Amino acid sequence: MKAITKAIRNIRDGRSIPANVEIEITMDDTGSASVKVDGFDKPIRINLINAYKWIKGFKSPPSIKKMEQWMEDGIAETVTGERVEPDGIGPDGSPSWLIVMGMI
Repeated sequence: MKAITKAIRNIRDGRSIPANVEIEITMDDTGSASVKVDGFDKPIRINLINAYKWIKGFKSPPSIKKMEQWMEDGIAETVTGERVEPDGIGPDGSPSWLIVMGMI
């Protein structure tokens, strides 16, 4: 999925991704994602738990109580706010928070 950065993101190797840059995100079901940025020779890996801090459209992690409620209800949310089954993946490729947080 394509997304826009909302804050500067410092990479461990000293590079930075500025705000308002379009990026390409490929998410997996392990709680991480690969981010392609123009000008970078290879994708960077990010943890989806913190993605809301610097990528527009991503939600902050839910509380444990909220995730327990989702487990009981059989409906959960993805990291981008889509409604899915607890072990589901949204139409944009984003996994449910229950997958990301290791509850499933």
